Amino acid sequence: MAKGRTITLTFKNSAGANLPPVSFVVNDGEKGDNAHIQVTSIIPTIKGGEVSFNIGNVAVLSVQINGITQPQGYAYTVEGTTLYLAEALKNGDFISIEVTK
Repeated sequence: MAKGRTITLTFKNSAGANLPPVSFVVNDGEKGDNAHIQVTSIIPTIKGGEVSFNIGNVAVLSVQINGITQPQGYAYTVEGTTLYLAEALKNGDFISIEVTK
């Protein structure tokens, strides 16, 4: 049976800091010459982040920063009762978090 190996991709945010790596296993094939990967979209999940909000036991419907909707899993993530933003907010930023119980 063919062995696999772990491949890790590392992404950087706009400030040049590394985001958490994204890893997956690739089957090399018996000779290592028939492996291929087709990536159609990569959305890294942010663990932690620059800014966090304790939102309680609610479901997040949407997050907007300065009127622009932010994609979940890339710009923000929810872990338990805390919402984490990937980027730091600036002094004049306006954030809107829409939630439902």
